[in-house]
Amino acid sequence: MGGPRALIDAGARPGVSTPGRRRWRVLTLTALVVVGGLASYEFLAGFPRFSDGRWVRRVTIWHFYSFTPVPYQRGTIYHAYRGDDGTEVRHGPFRDLHGNGQVNHQGAYRHGQFHGTWTTWDHRGGKTNEDFWWNGQYRGWAIYEDGRVQYYNEQIYEAERLVASKRFEQGRWFVSAPVGVEPRYRI
Repeated sequence: MGGPRALIDAGARPGVSTPGRRRWRVLTLTALVVVGGLASYEFLAGFPRFSDGRWVRRVTIWHFYSFTPVPYQRGTIYHAYRGDDGTEVRHGPFRDLHGNGQVNHQGAYRHGQFHGTWTTWDHRGGKTNEDFWWNGQYRGWAIYEDGRVQYYNEQIYEAERLVASKRFEQGRWFVSAPVGVEPRYRI
């Protein structure tokens, strides 16, 4: 029913365009242009996203690096929304890059405050430290050397109540609980 043999049988010569072929080529080209345009917009500006109950837009800050083959690169990428007073409120993932394209800082915001684990890497991609946050409250830190944890200190909370402290130093892990709290955590 189809294929080159059907064209020859129908009197059409191979290599000669028919109305059906032209229509197929136009539709294919149109689809490629639309998909390419959407991909370019996502790369350059980003589509709005729904994050933690809010619509946010991606903000991309382009940096100029004179020592790289492509001098303009995405340097800082984060998500934000406009607050009631019109100011920008960061909300969602955050990433900052070194000039060579390696990640420098990565973390998240929740309604303008640090939230979750914030990680820092050196320009070679080695993890150097982590900071632990919960809704803008500092909960701890970790320091890494050659990809291995050297020092670690974290406060563990349940419903805004401190229930334990976890730390690592001199090659050993320690867990302690405040007086009156029965330890329930194991390492």
